[in-house]
Amino acid sequence: MEISIVTLFFCLLGPLLMMCVAFRGQGRINMIFLLVGMIICIICGQLNQLSIKYVDASAFLNSVTLGPVVEELLKALAVLYAVFVLKLQRQGALECAVAVGVGFALLESTYFMVNYPAEVTFARVLIRGFCTGLMHGVCTLSVAYTLVLARVRGNRYVASVVGALVAAILFHAAFNWLVQSDFFVVAYVLPLLTLIPFLIVMNGKPKKA
Repeated sequence: MEISIVTLFFCLLGPLLMMCVAFRGQGRINMIFLLVGMIICIICGQLNQLSIKYVDASAFLNSVTLGPVVEELLKALAVLYAVFVLKLQRQGALECAVAVGVGFALLESTYFMVNYPAEVTFARVLIRGFCTGLMHGVCTLSVAYTLVLARVRGNRYVASVVGALVAAILFHAAFNWLVQSDFFVVAYVLPLLTLIPFLIVMNGKPKKA
């Protein structure tokens, strides 16, 4: 029997809400955005099912076309809120972006592992538990960093949003294609290689933003 993604979300919700209450300051904001990422995962899951059903797209085609577009667009909306509404400083905005990506990947991977145990192998665990999580985090982090730079410079907001979003969508689609191709090994290392520059930036000397 398939366990719905909404059921899994509510199973995880209690402990995460406790952490939201226990944390203060930026830690609490990060936890809230992690929950936002999980909620976005639920919405995207429903939209992806509708696209497969009504657009007559295969699961593979959806994973490399419409899926990345919808997922990165909704995650980017959360990042936009953190940067331009909450007006978080650079480090805070980047942390929220990572939290959104991690929350999305956490619920998505949990759903897959619970409902498809026959397909759970060591390689799958590495991809789902490590590589996919990094991919979602890197995509959302790239959007946040671009928007923070745009805010510092005070112009080109639209170009920054569109450019960062297109880059995230293409990266996401490429990762999904690689995972399902003969070049799946590349998918293991690609998110890690792209994460390293962001880690250097996040741990560098903060600038006012």
